[in-house]
Amino acid sequence: MNDKIINGLLSFSLITVIFLAILYISFLLFSKKFKFNKKYIDLYGLFLNLKTTSLIAISSYTINYLFLIWLLVRFDKLGIVYISISIILSLVGNIVMDDFRGILKNLLIAFSNFIAIEFVYMIYNYLINEYRSLILIIILFLVVIFVFMYFTYNLLKSINNVIVNNVSSKRRKFKL
Repeated sequence: MNDKIINGLLSFSLITVIFLAILYISFLLFSKKFKFNKKYIDLYGLFLNLKTTSLIAISSYTINYLFLIWLLVRFDKLGIVYISISIILSLVGNIVMDDFRGILKNLLIAFSNFIAIEFVYMIYNYLINEYRSLILIIILFLVVIFVFMYFTYNLLKSINNVIVNNVSSKRRKFKL
C-alpha cells in the first residue's frame, strides 16, 4: 500500500516537472512576440505585480489542479493520502491570503472534486470488470471531459479571486 502511494506521488512529480517544462518553453516562445510597451501583455503584468502571498496561493491552486487532473486520468480509487494532499493544497491558498471565510467553500469544492473522481473511477471500473460497450466508453469520455472542465473552471475562479483580492488590497492601500 505504501509503495503504491509513493510510486503514485513520484509519477505525479514527474508529470508536474514535464508540465512545468512545457509551460516554460511555451512562455519562452510566445514572449518573443511581445514588446513590453504594448497593451496586450496585461496578463503578464497581472502576475508581475502580485504579492508573494498571492503567488503562493496561485501556485497552490495550480498544483492542486494538476494533482486532481492526475488523479482523474489514473482511473484509480482515491486514498486518504491523496485526499489529504488535495485538501492541504486547496487550503494553503486561503490561509496565505487570510481568507478564512473561503475555507468552507474550498472544502465543499474539494468534496465535490472527490465525488467526481470517484464517479469516473466507478464508471471505469464497471467498464473494465463488468460490461464493455461503446456507449459506456463514450459516457466515460464525456464525463472525464466534463470533470476536466469543472476542475479548470475552479482553478480559473480561484486565480481570479486571488487577483481581485490583490487589486482591491492595493486600492485600499492607496486610499489610505
